[in-house]
Amino acid sequence: MRFSLRSGHFGLGWLAPLVAPLVAPLVAPLALSLLAIGCSQPLMLKETHRGVVQGREIVKGEPVYKIGKPYEIRKKTYTPRVDYNYKETGIASWYGPKFHNRRTANNEIFDETLMTAAHRTLPLPSYVFVTNLQNNRTVRLRVNDRGPFAKGRIIDLSRQAARVLGFEKQGTTLVHVQILGKDSKRLAEQMQRGGSASLYGRGSGSSRAIASSAPVLPPAPERARAPRSAGALEGSIPWKVYAQIGAFREQKSIASARARLQALRLDLPIVEKPAPDPSLTRLLLGPLPSQDDARIESLLDRLNEAGFSESQVRVLR
Repeated sequence: MRFSLRSGHFGLGWLAPLVAPLVAPLVAPLALSLLAIGCSQPLMLKETHRGVVQGREIVKGEPVYKIGKPYEIRKKTYTPRVDYNYKETGIASWYGPKFHNRRTANNEIFDETLMTAAHRTLPLPSYVFVTNLQNNRTVRLRVNDRGPFAKGRIIDLSRQAARVLGFEKQGTTLVHVQILGKDSKRLAEQMQRGGSASLYGRGSGSSRAIASSAPVLPPAPERARAPRSAGALEGSIPWKVYAQIGAFREQKSIASARARLQALRLDLPIVEKPAPDPSLTRLLLGPLPSQDDARIESLLDRLNEAGFSESQVRVLR
């Protein structure tokens, strides 16, 4: 016996008129849904800086120029601002797998294999030089995200940038960060005029012009302004990490703060160093024995509880 809906002889053909009205309402929507999926969600086989795949859905990043309003993280307020003279020395860290393919603060797609960085207050995007003070390597990075928010750190680099600077395995390092003022200002003006991706690089409209995965040498005009190596700045004196209590004008204020610190019994040297402003003197604890995040945060928390609310990490010679 043949089990054919088409045949009325020795089969089940007599069921067709009864089954068809029941099946049709279910089959039609399913067929349309499959057709829509095939047409509206093409499979993207290659990830790029401006689009990544989540399943069959293409998630795109459209970079925007952003300064942003003041914001609070862990009870600390950060105020983004334009500062084309910015430079700072401190601790750098890197981030990667947990944030790979997620949106950055200015709506790009973070790619841990590209030469980018996160900063708490600089305009997004901006360009900076970052020098690893422990091996004198310098790279040019595009800042396109916010962070880091661990106490004591000043910049968070992509995994590739950390690899090029030579501190991927150790996790953190001492760095000098300096904004590329002219390039950052030019980029801001272009983007505020409605610039597209073709304006991010020099003469290239590809997504790879936004940020490269290879070490980036600055163009000739910028190379002349690149920071000198750490060894050339002040001889061979090593960089050290301190907890700065404050900067004071009067000696009696320094003496008062010193007495309060001694009462805490922190078992760290209390030292004074000149501040960039000749009228100020820095009061510091250190050098600190390690760059361990937990120890630094514990120390800063204890200082804050003791009334030293302006305490912060400084990397000095």
